[in-house]
Amino acid sequence: MRSAAKKLPPPAFNYQKAFSRNLGIVSESEQLTLREKHVAIPGCGGVGSIHALALARMGIGNFTIADFDQYEIENFNRQFGAKQSTIGKSKVDVVRREILEINPSANVRVFDEPIGAGNVDDFLAGVDVVVDSLDFFAFSARDALFPAVQRKGLWLVTAAPLGLSCALLVFSGESMDYWRYFNFKESDTPVTRAIKFAIGLAPAGLHIKYMDRSRIDLKSGKGPSHAIGVIECSAMAATEVLKILLQRGVIRAVPHFSQFDVYRAKYRKGVLWGGNRNPWQRFKIWYFTRFLLKNVR
Repeated sequence: MRSAAKKLPPPAFNYQKAFSRNLGIVSESEQLTLREKHVAIPGCGGVGSIHALALARMGIGNFTIADFDQYEIENFNRQFGAKQSTIGKSKVDVVRREILEINPSANVRVFDEPIGAGNVDDFLAGVDVVVDSLDFFAFSARDALFPAVQRKGLWLVTAAPLGLSCALLVFSGESMDYWRYFNFKESDTPVTRAIKFAIGLAPAGLHIKYMDRSRIDLKSGKGPSHAIGVIECSAMAATEVLKILLQRGVIRAVPHFSQFDVYRAKYRKGVLWGGNRNPWQRFKIWYFTRFLLKNVR
């Protein structure tokens, strides 16, 4: 009978060694730059939890994360912090612990309350870039966050998991205004808001052909989701963050858009002149509202 192996304490953490395999894709000086950068992640659910893990493994040294929810079994299909041991636990606490398991030297600020006008400036304090990880239907939080980000001249990356695809948009202090791009109006109903948001996120609509629209419940804020789409979003968003923080490559902010659908093996990018005020977008919004929602609650 084998004797139990003696459990040794983990070695002292060494940042350079932990992220040494990044070198060759980034330089040594760039890796040290990432260590000093500060990323905000509002939302620690589907995309938020995997964004945090990907960025922590990139060697980002400072985080501000926010969520007021707890994990439940319905989160298991896509939320990377959700498992048997975390049911009922705070999402933001679980994600904070995961970041520190990867990089014990990281600084992680935690907000366990909704993002709104009263705390958005504090949430953004010292931040270099924001990775929008809010729930699709969290419009009140976005209404406070996006304008504040643009007003402060910061970058914001939003990567939406739509079907088995990722729809990517980037906002900046010099890009098209959030309200104008989506053509939101104070008079919009929640359903109209959701339609405008979805069509503005993915003008190419690569995911629509295989989606079962009867599974979408816009009134109660529910819809299909999948881990594949979430993983795609992690890769695409993290790449944009790397380019922004290291000032590498070309960063195309709205009205530029892109979408990659791994199921259909299709990639589309372009410029949506006028945002949702574009005549073709206005037609799609009308069409979805008038016809395609017949089987949608």
